[in-house]
Amino acid sequence: MQQGPLAAKDKNYLSRVIPYNQSSSQLTEEDKMGLEARFQRMKEEGYIGAFKSVDILEGFTEEDIWEIFSTIVNELDALQTDKKGGKSVELELYFDITNGFRFFPMLMFSLINYVSAVQNCKLKQVLYGNYDAGMAVRQEALGKLSEEQKAELRQQAVEAPIQILTNIVELNQWTEAVEMFTKSADAYSLNKLLKDSVNVSEKKLGEELFALTEAVKTCRGKELTQKLKLKETKKRIQSLKMDSSGGMKKQLKPLLNKIESKINNFNSKTTENGFAAVEWCIQHGMVQQGYTFLQETLISWLIEQTYNLSQIDDKHLRDIAKSALRQNNLYDKNGKKGTINFCYKNTYWYPFTREQVKDKANDLTNNRKKYRGLDSAFLEITSERLGGLRNDINHSGYNKKAGSAKVLTQELQNLSNRILQIIQPSYK
Repeated sequence: MQQGPLAAKDKNYLSRVIPYNQSSSQLTEEDKMGLEARFQRMKEEGYIGAFKSVDILEGFTEEDIWEIFSTIVNELDALQTDKKGGKSVELELYFDITNGFRFFPMLMFSLINYVSAVQNCKLKQVLYGNYDAGMAVRQEALGKLSEEQKAELRQQAVEAPIQILTNIVELNQWTEAVEMFTKSADAYSLNKLLKDSVNVSEKKLGEELFALTEAVKTCRGKELTQKLKLKETKKRIQSLKMDSSGGMKKQLKPLLNKIESKINNFNSKTTENGFAAVEWCIQHGMVQQGYTFLQETLISWLIEQTYNLSQIDDKHLRDIAKSALRQNNLYDKNGKKGTINFCYKNTYWYPFTREQVKDKANDLTNNRKKYRGLDSAFLEITSERLGGLRNDINHSGYNKKAGSAKVLTQELQNLSNRILQIIQPSYK
């Protein structure tokens, strides 16, 4: 990309600008070669496949800046599209921001983030030839030389050190990745960045955070309560915060507090993680997942409190626990309702005898009654309100009493607060 029809293309691309204190006769043919000639030689030697010069505007107006943006994006899109209209492999981007007006690097940094997000591009390097630094080195050297040596040095081209500024763009990517995790509950970008780390603990952290967000997104309650070692993840963060070996990515360390705060409510392998997932869903507008977690975690919680965590995925025991949350009695006065008949009415077969169902239902119901207020709260929440609201969402509101999005969102918060207030003592 050449900025400005005269300054860059004529003096840098087609030829090389001659220093003010040198004459053309003092320069070799190599010295006079512009970028075009150098790219052509690289092509002939097999280092590159092809190259192309594209003129862009100076960018003196907002309209010009957007035109520069569009030109570059369109060129990248054309490179990615093959003759059949499909997409090619990932493009690797190298930016040299030495030449051009001073706003241009700022535009490039924004453009890099844009194309990385919407196109199949990956930044490899951002390079800058620091002419001023080279001049400073020369001035320091001139002060130590004789007049003859000074004259000889002045005839030589300034050696501008090449600085790699890729980390500036990467820092912005890290910030955005953590923001996506903390504000949108999406660990994809963070995990992608941590995968490139040489630090095993950093890689592991990325994998664990990604597993957590995917488990919540897809309502994997069993993974949250029995598989994911979230307590170890929190310990890993603490260990990384205290790491002084220098092997850790410097841009990650200041961000660990935000990550730690985000997963603070998740603990050891208990149903408490299910309720933490409900709060996570409320924070991020995942209303459907929130209702699912709330109802299913309630059932798991009652089984965990009555028996143990290992039995929470027993389908038939869950049926009995669900009924125990809905029914006050094992039988009603007429013997037609209650937990026992509810279980047998809603299953085609049962591995338990009626007596076994009665014993388990009795255990679960009595345990529920240990928590003051559960008799009325669970009946109202699980049967009439929570189940109905969850069904309202799952059936896309196709019923006569469908709630609005605002009502469904607010009711999830209200129900969660009420339930947590009742059951919180069970985790102390």
